[in-house]
Amino acid sequence: MKNFSKNALASYSYILIMITTSWFLNPYLLVGLGTIQFAIWKSTQKLIEIACGFDGGAVQGLKWYTASSSISGSNDHNYNHYLIARNTLLKWLPVLLSLVSLIAVYVVITNQEIKTDKQITILFAILVTGVFSVLGLFAQLYESIAIGLGFGYRTLQIRGFWLLISSLLIGIVANSNWGILGVSLVFSLNILITSIVLVRLTKSISVQQSTSLNEKKHDFRSYGRKILVWEFAQRYLISWELIFLTVCGLTRQISAYVFSTFIFQFGLAATMQTVSAITPKISAIYLKGKPEEIRTILEKIRKLTLFIALNVMFLMIFFNERIVSFWVGGDFYLGESMNIYFVFCFLQLVLIRVDSQLLESTREVRQRMISSVLVLSIGSLLSFLSYYFTNSVFISFVLLILSRSILVVYFYKLTSRHFKGGMWSVGDLAASLGLLILAIFLSNFLSVSLYLEFLGFLILSFLSGILLFRKLVAEYIRIHKGYENGN
Repeated sequence: MKNFSKNALASYSYILIMITTSWFLNPYLLVGLGTIQFAIWKSTQKLIEIACGFDGGAVQGLKWYTASSSISGSNDHNYNHYLIARNTLLKWLPVLLSLVSLIAVYVVITNQEIKTDKQITILFAILVTGVFSVLGLFAQLYESIAIGLGFGYRTLQIRGFWLLISSLLIGIVANSNWGILGVSLVFSLNILITSIVLVRLTKSISVQQSTSLNEKKHDFRSYGRKILVWEFAQRYLISWELIFLTVCGLTRQISAYVFSTFIFQFGLAATMQTVSAITPKISAIYLKGKPEEIRTILEKIRKLTLFIALNVMFLMIFFNERIVSFWVGGDFYLGESMNIYFVFCFLQLVLIRVDSQLLESTREVRQRMISSVLVLSIGSLLSFLSYYFTNSVFISFVLLILSRSILVVYFYKLTSRHFKGGMWSVGDLAASLGLLILAIFLSNFLSVSLYLEFLGFLILSFLSGILLFRKLVAEYIRIHKGYENGN
């Protein structure tokens, strides 16, 4: 548990690397691949990521079981959990390979803007990316053990280093004659090298085999089947708008979406990493039967994530249009109404994902799974019907955000049922909403630049964030010492 601050700082550092590489790499990809192939590359990456959720719950299940074994002192079971997870993944391998093949064929056949002479190349590029992404899941099993044992910061250091190297190579290849195929090959090479290094790292910190494999198999696989559907649902939930644009064949809008939601995507990653750095250990403490012990730390997690979310939303309101225009040109900005939509969409997803990640600590899956699938099904149906009759992307998106609102309320109730306190403060949420509305109103009258005001905003946000983060770490250490003393 002492590695929490290392894990959180490594998560933020990794996000910073992702932001930096994406900032410089995406314009190169846009120029090198062209608007159409750039959109295809970005959308298929997300579709393949969603498809990889159909792993039988092996990756996520292994992380939570390892965390539980770690705090109970039963580390000798970690290798057996790995064997069960690996066998589960092997059984789902044909399904995963079939899904990525279907994605490749669907994208090439349905996209009318792909030239005939480029279809085979694009099909092969998507297939290569998909196959290597699926095979990379076997290395993620080792990574799950490292995260469960509290060594997630070491895996992020590895991923961050190779992300820098591969991004440089992708930028070079994208502007050569290799095009999207070259980008796919470098991306796949990065998966291969990262996987090899992760496996070697985890073997150096993992544990030996014990003799209780059979008795754990049924419990693990039962939990894995439940988490399988939930993993698909949450990945779909976060990428709902991008999937909608892809299915509707709005390829050019996808490129604008990528650049207009740049702050949105990485802001969401920052808030989620804040919670994910601590949830495996919260799970282990919760399963000891004392949820009240973690009430204070939950309150501080919520305050920190809400603070990060507010800063991200203010950035989107005041600076997003200027950032996109400075970055790649005003043609790739979706417009003011869409920007405001994604501001509230961001707040909604933060509320949903924080509660859902905390619920993962309790291993409650069934209710999250059923509610998410129902909301996603109904919301998707309504949005596609709306687009069919109105041809309006904005109206379809509004229906999506209204559908997601159901999960905001339902997940809040589920969380309050499991944790007797540590919930979202009504005052904090009301104040945040009021500040957002005021910011939207002021944005119509204030003229801000990308220099002095932007730099000042970032400095103040950084300093305030450090103070909140230190309070969270102090509370985490207090709880850890309480358990070490047998409280």
